[in-house]
Amino acid sequence: MDKTDEIAKFQALMSLAVAQNGDLINEIRYQKGVLKSLGLTDGEILDLIHDRHARAPISTGRAQIALAAVRHAAGLPQHAAPLTVRRSSSPTQAFDERTVQYMRASGREPRSRPPVDLAQAPQKHPAEAYRVLRAPPVALTAVSHTNAAPPPTTLQVPYGVSQDGELVHAREADAAAMYACPGCAGLLVLHAGAVRAKHFAHKAHTACDGETLAHITAKLLVAKVIDEHCDSKTRVTLLCTCSKCDSPVQRDLPHSAFTSSAVEERIGPFVCDVVAFKESRPVLAVEIFNSHAVGDEKAEQLGLPWIELDAAEVLADPFNWRPVRMRLKPTLCRDCKAERAELERVAGRWNLPLSEPLYVAAVAPCWGCKEKIIWYWWRGVPFAQEKPPAPAPRTVQFRFSKMYGGKYWMNVCPGCRAPQGDNFVFLASDSPFGKLPINETQEMTAHRQSQNTAVVSQFINIIKRNMGDH
Repeated sequence: MDKTDEIAKFQALMSLAVAQNGDLINEIRYQKGVLKSLGLTDGEILDLIHDRHARAPISTGRAQIALAAVRHAAGLPQHAAPLTVRRSSSPTQAFDERTVQYMRASGREPRSRPPVDLAQAPQKHPAEAYRVLRAPPVALTAVSHTNAAPPPTTLQVPYGVSQDGELVHAREADAAAMYACPGCAGLLVLHAGAVRAKHFAHKAHTACDGETLAHITAKLLVAKVIDEHCDSKTRVTLLCTCSKCDSPVQRDLPHSAFTSSAVEERIGPFVCDVVAFKESRPVLAVEIFNSHAVGDEKAEQLGLPWIELDAAEVLADPFNWRPVRMRLKPTLCRDCKAERAELERVAGRWNLPLSEPLYVAAVAPCWGCKEKIIWYWWRGVPFAQEKPPAPAPRTVQFRFSKMYGGKYWMNVCPGCRAPQGDNFVFLASDSPFGKLPINETQEMTAHRQSQNTAVVSQFINIIKRNMGDH
């Protein structure tokens, strides 16, 4: 149990205004007990109760997250009555004698608070979908807060949260139903005119941030798609890259790939935007890129395969995942799969190992018997004088080459035992290892220089011939 998280939940509870006195007594009493079990004193808890500055940044949505989490932990029923964040004063309507004594002992004079008319307090949608989210830690340091009205915005919202906690696209929304913003939990209005595409907008001026809204909505949308995919209701495709030829590969994810999802799930020291599970085992992390990419430390150390999706692309098409970054198991395209199958078949015929990753194997015809055989590349070719890395395949042998004028480690046909010269295996224009690095030897440099000299000489002869013709 994390102390910072539990403090954040308590502050969120204290930021909620209630319709009747005592509505949150059980929740606050339970969370007080949790804080005491974590070592907080009565004085420190009273400080939290009266620290309005630390509660100022807490939105209704985040408070609903904390409320749902506390009720779940305490075994209390979920409320149907809408709640909203109180900004003007503490949820405590009056100071008791113990509070007054504590504040005066701390050198602070308690101030009287005017009564709050809760009937006039703005009511917001409960947004039960937030039950899956985890309230982030809220700093206990003072935060500057003003009562100035937020700047007006006409932000278009593609998705709304229904009263059942479901994420609903505007084109599928019911005009008679009520929807909340996934970002701030404020009430939305459905715009379904004949000219512009259907969309939601906030019912009143709001400071809801477009980037935050896109990020939160994309997270909830990915989680929803995963859950529906588990029930065979949707088809999800993943665009990745062939680990051999770098060509794009589009894969249909099997419905058995996942069984559930979670938002804001902690994996080791990192919190992931969405985590897909198979049974109880996490199998894939999905990060949402909006303005901040996955950090290098998280990218390298996260103990799960992961992909990073662009928030705008998720909102436009949540069923076709096109990662901007990823770390997945190696994937082969169709051609490379067929090539791999052929490689394994030929290697099996000659009882040869593939010896990865020390060697790279390829299928090629023997220049002598024309049978399909296995050629091997390793670091040090061509014309390798140093012994290849062990264990070396039995067809890599130290043999004499008349063309080379000496011995070197080369490939040998397992059938007719004919040597496969390195000029043929590695240096030919159609070599299967053309993209792999090779060592530049003195013989190769001299051969290239002699070829260049011959080409220049031939070119000069052609020029002289043409000039003579005129």
